[in-house]
Amino acid sequence: MLAGVSVSWYTWLEQGRPINASLDVLDALARALQLDAVERDHLVALAGHPLRRPVASGVEPIPDALRRLLGALEPAPAYVLEPLWDFVEWNRPFATLFPAIAELPAENCNLV
Repeated sequence: MLAGVSVSWYTWLEQGRPINASLDVLDALARALQLDAVERDHLVALAGHPLRRPVASGVEPIPDALRRLLGALEPAPAYVLEPLWDFVEWNRPFATLFPAIAELPAENCNLV
């Protein structure tokens, strides 16, 4: 009721039926369920919509100290993630364990 959708429709959504929920309806559900931004993004992704990420010129470069730390951790594999779990940087042992990481497109380079 708080989201403005019927009980039947909400039940179908929970059951994973192909009802093609719009982003407006998903936003209303997220507000009604008091979801935070990450939970809302997960709901949108589950419904099959692309995530609305802020438009940026790219990921901010990581500090040199963090890059040196990745090198110092060798021979152990290590990586740095951004808040949405996208890989930002990794060391050579990690690339050796997961060679495809260097070839993945940026939108698919995510730990989840």
